Amino acid sequence: MTLLMVTDECTPPGYVKLQLVQGNAPVLVNNYQNEIFILDSKRRSVLSNNTTFTKLPIAYEYHGPALYATGIPALYTSCWPEKTSRCLSSRRRQQNWPTRQMIDVIQKTGTLLVPVAHKLSPEQHLEWRLAFSFGEKLLTWKFNSTQYKCYVMLKFIKNTFINVDATENVLTSYHCKTCMFYVIEKTSVSLWHPYNLLLCIDLCLRQLLSWIDCNNFLNYFIPDENMFLGRNLGPVQRRISGILIDLLMQKGTYIKTIAYESIGENVVRVLGNHLASRSLEEEIPDQEKLDIAHELLLWGSSSDVGSGNLKLAAFYLCQSNLNRMEEMPNHVDAKLTHNVWEIGINYLEESMLSMILHEKLPITKIVQHHVALPVCYSSLDIYSVPKVLNFEMFCSTGCESGCDRLITHWIPTAAVTARLYLYFLQYQCFHMRGRIIPRSVALNNMI
Repeated sequence: MTLLMVTDECTPPGYVKLQLVQGNAPVLVNNYQNEIFILDSKRRSVLSNNTTFTKLPIAYEYHGPALYATGIPALYTSCWPEKTSRCLSSRRRQQNWPTRQMIDVIQKTGTLLVPVAHKLSPEQHLEWRLAFSFGEKLLTWKFNSTQYKCYVMLKFIKNTFINVDATENVLTSYHCKTCMFYVIEKTSVSLWHPYNLLLCIDLCLRQLLSWIDCNNFLNYFIPDENMFLGRNLGPVQRRISGILIDLLMQKGTYIKTIAYESIGENVVRVLGNHLASRSLEEEIPDQEKLDIAHELLLWGSSSDVGSGNLKLAAFYLCQSNLNRMEEMPNHVDAKLTHNVWEIGINYLEESMLSMILHEKLPITKIVQHHVALPVCYSSLDIYSVPKVLNFEMFCSTGCESGCDRLITHWIPTAAVTARLYLYFLQYQCFHMRGRIIPRSVALNNMI
């Protein structure tokens, strides 16, 4: 007899039931019913997760330390669920991490089946959680030194600033590890350089903040599984969000206050020295600046319907990368439909508001799909602004601040509506390519 992993419409992502079969035929077990095997809603004989493993009437492979702190045992299977395997293999990865070879090895490591049901499941006694402990270990073994230090620092940050109350263990080391996997997958390997360690930590904190704000923490191997679902975070969610925002605003100075254990002393000391060298404004190679800027702009390109992509397009324009630049304004232009609130252009109509509320999306998703924010720049962004706009965008004539006299210094910020900036970028691109008719159309749109 064999245990077959099965699911149905009531089984949450990341969980399975274990049906007893012989060959290809299901088995009804009367002798063990109500003790080891129980009939589920589909009249299948499935293994109860309350079962004592020594009572199983079949051969199985036992794996002890599946749930590390609790010592709950787990069953091992060399197979991966088909949907999970397909998702891991086919997911689009811009940076080719993990590599195809790594994925093939991971899928050969097998899966653990832990006798724990989803918190909201109506079948608490029948579900088994999928655990990919071996695959996770293989991925962490592939971390370079900067990635490993970043992972260690995330755990220190979690223990020092977030999980200060033992009763509120909202973020775990598993969450930190999952965050690392997603951030590494989305960023270039060139970013994970010792000099960029603080930047890498900030990117991970931003990812954690995004998940906390959405109350949606994605399992790396099963993206459909929200690991926060069923947890009533409430005020704790707002507290952690505030802590993460505060840490990001400190720009790394919080490193000095971290309560580290002896194993992390060297990591914190390295970060302290790194922070000091930054405070001395040590010169960064120009190409490295460009790489960092590009990574950050890519990261923020999906922040809303327009501004993120338009800032990235302007960056490509400054680098004379017209091939990359031209496609982005056209992409934004196609998304600026009647279902988008263009701040600075139109009002939020009642019909649009009703449609947005009907979708019941978290605020970050609403902004991503239905809001076109103005494109904002600070004076620090001057090198990512097209040169023809440098003076116009940052040198005030006095009207911005309500003064009568001429102000000769650079103003701190400038903003332009997404649609107007879109037409300007199109005009610049067509002008540089010598395409007269499209350039005239873009100019007429601006006027």
